[in-house]
Amino acid sequence: MPGCGHANRKGPDGTRAGEKESIRWLEGYARVAELFFAPEEWQAAYLLSEKPLPKKPPRLNTVVRLIAGLGGFLGGKGDGEPGVKTIWLGLQRITDFAAGLRYARQLHEL
Repeated sequence: MPGCGHANRKGPDGTRAGEKESIRWLEGYARVAELFFAPEEWQAAYLLSEKPLPKKPPRLNTVVRLIAGLGGFLGGKGDGEPGVKTIWLGLQRITDFAAGLRYARQLHEL
């Protein structure tokens, strides 16, 4: 028997009930970059991009675009979303810079 069919019902927007919950869950977590990046990493993205540090943790998409920009993504009007290569290149720069921030803080504490 295929079941009652309730799980396969689609809402007016074309998504299933379970999908809506998942999307809401992901959107809530995607708002805060600190869930995916250490504070030093997203701060490094701002510092290397010569942008002022925000008072509260930024959105994930903002940090990913900053990182991709460090990897060569131009972010023009018709460019779409950044690709894997530009994000990867930017992440390499962020990782090194964030490690430098951590070491500088440790030296300052001595």
